Formats: sequence, C-alpha cells, structure tokens
Amino acid sequence: METEKKNKRGYYFWLDPELDRQIDSHLYASNMKSRSKFVNEAVKKYICELDSETNKEYLSEELLKAIRFAVRNSENHIASAIYKLAGEQATLNLVIADRVFDGLDDTAIRAYTDAGYESVRRHHGVFTFNDAIEDAKTVAEGADD
Repeated sequence: METEKKNKRGYYFWLDPELDRQIDSHLYASNMKSRSKFVNEAVKKYICELDSETNKEYLSEELLKAIRFAVRNSENHIASAIYKLAGEQATLNLVIADRVFDGLDDTAIRAYTDAGYESVRRHHGVFTFNDAIEDAKTVAEGADD
C-alpha cells in the first residue's frame, strides 16, 4: 500500500455536485474500494474511447482485412469439400447408370471416376441422373474402343 501511494500524486479537480453523487451511487456496483480508483478507471476508459475514435479508421481496416482473410480461407475449404463430394456423387451416378446398361471392369470404373469429375466441371456442380445416363453411354462407348 505504501509503494502504491509513492507512485501516485494528488490532483484536484472541480466536479459538479450531480457527478459527485453519481460516483457515490456507482461506487458499490463497480467493486471499487475508493473514489480515487473509481475515477482512475473511469478516466482510463474514457481515454481509451477517445484513442479508439482517433484510430478507428486504422482499426477498421485491419479488422476488415482479418475478416476477409478468414472468409476467403473458409470459402476455399468449403469449395474444395463440395468439389470432392460432387465428384464422388457424379462417379456414383455414372456407376449406377452403367449398371442399367452393362457390367463393369477396372478400366470402366477409372473412366467413370474421371468422367464424373469432368462432368462436375462441365455442369458446374449440378449433375443429374439423366446427365449420368447420357455420360455413361459416352464413357461406355469410349471404353469399348
């Protein structure tokens, strides 16, 4: 306590009586043990608010950059996952479509997988069963050659 007093200096300010009553009424709610600590904290918060107003433009730009980076990173992960799922779905659709027409061998499965991902690219991720039937016919004809 003695070292704390050594580091502090006394200052005298004029306060409106209403402000003085407000300090007293908020002292208990703030968990401050003295009026000096209450005023100290209030002044620090006000200074911080003023500084943030001064630096708001810079802080806003930095925050915006961080948010954009996080969104871009998330978009890349989501796009990659969706592409992989679409490719797998397209492959499955091609296999099912082929079962309607003919049997499968390893070469045909690989051709269907390649064709599935190519179909996802070509159809921009929207690949219906009818598309699969048409593509299966094309892949089956190419496998027979």
